Amino acid sequence: MVRWYSIPTEAGTVRLASVTTILEATMRGDRRGRLMMNQVKNPTVYPKKIAARKRGNSIDAYVKTRLKRKSALLSPIYKRYKSCIDPWINQVINRPAFAVCDQVVFNHEQGYAGTLDVVCDLPDWGMTVVNIKTCAFKIFPEAIESALLQTAAYRAAWNSCHCALRTNAIAAVFISPYGLTVEARIGNDVERYTQQFYQRCRQFAAAHNASSA
Repeated sequence: MVRWYSIPTEAGTVRLASVTTILEATMRGDRRGRLMMNQVKNPTVYPKKIAARKRGNSIDAYVKTRLKRKSALLSPIYKRYKSCIDPWINQVINRPAFAVCDQVVFNHEQGYAGTLDVVCDLPDWGMTVVNIKTCAFKIFPEAIESALLQTAAYRAAWNSCHCALRTNAIAAVFISPYGLTVEARIGNDVERYTQQFYQRCRQFAAAHNASSA
């Protein structure tokens, strides 16, 4: 299912595909096959997805409320996650720069839009677009690459919309009950992810135009 954002322009409203829609539609065939096979072999996948979504939404809301320097509560069932994320939150909010959360951004030239998680000032990285992820156990390299690709797309869109406050880096923050991992990138690495996503945009546009013809 394609998710569209309605973005106003001087010439009227345009519809732009979401970042996640583009990434899902242009997913490599072998990876899509593995995901489908996993769902067939494991009948408990769907209930686990529901629980994971609830967990992710709860932790996401807690992190963003705290980053806005407001008090927040998190269910005791997620106390191990809380103990891992609180030191990182405290480190960020002790810096003078503000945090922007759940910001809709778009890139007309490449034809996409999305809602980024956080823009904030990270130690050693400066103004950074941050993608918050929760996981139950270990972090797989493929998940890191996917999250960084998504975050690079948001950063490029943010910089095209907010010229006065440009971001330098991207970071995927993975929160598990066993610890917190920050995968941050800057410079050429960010540009590489950005160009990869732009290529996916072109693939999506070509396929969508062909299906609409």
